[in-house]
This record gives sequence, structure tokens and C-alpha cells, in this order.
Amino acid sequence: MLECRRCSSVRLLVLTRVRPADNYVFRCRDCGFLFSPPGAYQRASAPAAENVSEKEVTR
Repeated sequence: MLECRRCSSVRLLVLTRVRPADNYVFRCRDCGFLFSPPGAYQRASAPAAENVSEKEVTR
């Protein structure tokens, strides 16, 4: 399971990718840290994280 690299929280948001070739980027709901784990771009579908509408992600 993925966790925040700064605070170890598992409450993560998967941010929307602009292009299919872009890496997955996660934002921690607790501390706001943004990160892209190595190898995440190789997954065929979105990594396991809380499903959030695009409106909520862009707030």
C-alpha cells in the first residue's frame, strides 16, 4: 500500500493526468505533499487510492 513519504499517511489522492503517458502523481490529504512513486507509470490502471471526482482534486 502506498503511503506519504513525508508523514506516512495512507490518505492519498490520485491527481488527474493530462496525458495518458504522464506519471501518476499523488497528494497527501493530511500534509499536502506531492509525489510520484517510482514505477507508478507502468501500471495499466489507476493505483489503489481513494476515488475522488476531478472537481475535488482541483480544489
